[in-house]
Amino acid sequence: MAIKDKLKEGNIGSWVRWSLREKGIVGLLVVAMVALGIYGLFRMNKDEFPSFQIKQGLIAGIYPGATAAEVEEQLTKPLEEFLFTYKEINRNSLRSITKDGICYIYADFLLDIPQSKKDEIWSKIKLGLQTLKLTLPAGVLAVAVLDDFGNTSALLVTLESDDKSYWELEEYAEDLDEINAEEIFDE
Repeated sequence: MAIKDKLKEGNIGSWVRWSLREKGIVGLLVVAMVALGIYGLFRMNKDEFPSFQIKQGLIAGIYPGATAAEVEEQLTKPLEEFLFTYKEINRNSLRSITKDGICYIYADFLLDIPQSKKDEIWSKIKLGLQTLKLTLPAGVLAVAVLDDFGNTSALLVTLESDDKSYWELEEYAEDLDEINAEEIFDE
């Protein structure tokens, strides 16, 4: 009996009674919402493979046997100076990481560059880097550009054991989850 009294006194009960009394208005609202949903379904942009633009590229240089200071002076700085010759490169966001024997340079484009021009610029940069490589020290093995991040992949790792329990396997999985990619590559 207490629930009935609360429904009569409360806001919910009055809405329920109103909707039962005004079936025509409720029906009209339902039809309007369904029509709006159908209209939205046809007007909504749908693309199975939507295009998106990533304006960042990675330039990596490999100089085996060189210390971080040598890589910085003989490889990273010339690569950065070369990249600064392109007006489309955002100079403020250029980041470089130099380690013993290798350097990474992350380069971003300015915001107002169309996708078609982006591919053209990366092609020019790749050709220019091939020419620049001839002027770098003989120990530099490679200078590579990675500019297409559109193709992504996933790695699915499963754990199975005949002698471990699910809880032990879960601990191993959590340990695997905590491993950072940089830690792997630093070794």
